[in-house]
Amino acid sequence: MNVVYRHARRFRDVHQDAFFKMTTNEQVSPLILINHRGMRFVVTPEHKVLGRAPTADFIVDCTSVSRAHAKIGLEIQSTKRRVMIEDLGSLNGTFILDSRVTIGHAGVGDTVRFGNIPFIVHDANAMDDESTMSAQDNLSRPEIKLLSPAQQRVLYELLEGSSEKDVAAKLNLSPHTIHNHVREIYSRFSVHSRAELMAKYFSDKDGNDVAPI
Repeated sequence: MNVVYRHARRFRDVHQDAFFKMTTNEQVSPLILINHRGMRFVVTPEHKVLGRAPTADFIVDCTSVSRAHAKIGLEIQSTKRRVMIEDLGSLNGTFILDSRVTIGHAGVGDTVRFGNIPFIVHDANAMDDESTMSAQDNLSRPEIKLLSPAQQRVLYELLEGSSEKDVAAKLNLSPHTIHNHVREIYSRFSVHSRAELMAKYFSDKDGNDVAPI
């Protein structure tokens, strides 16, 4: 049996009760996974595969993402909605709030990372057509204008999911220089971690969250 469908069957058998604790007449508002590249995946109770393979439901064309990386679906408990994620034995792992998980849940505002590719969970109800911002859309943020060109390149690599060591190698700079750039970026955005940076980056230009928790 194909590995994608084997995992899909196991995921369905284990979690279908959690996914479908609702009446057939209920209108369920989805959650949305968004990243700075402009990728946008709508998460519904129907579980789907995220991966690099062209047959995946959510395709992320990046070498750090496995062909069948993770299974994703919407879990509804009363009025609370969460993204349920099951890693499908990926090489580079699935992370929620920087913690590696086999099976886990992510709420609105949480950072989810597949391999080196990070996403933020958004509430579809709290979004409008202008809420999804790409990296280019956000270049006019006041924080970015305060960064040097070198620091802006480091910022983009951080949003790509690269480690400081990887950024140093890619930009041909010393790890010490990269660390100083990262500290300055965190200072400009008034954050202390990459997860906070991602959340702040996806807020609007006035500092208001696009999709508040």
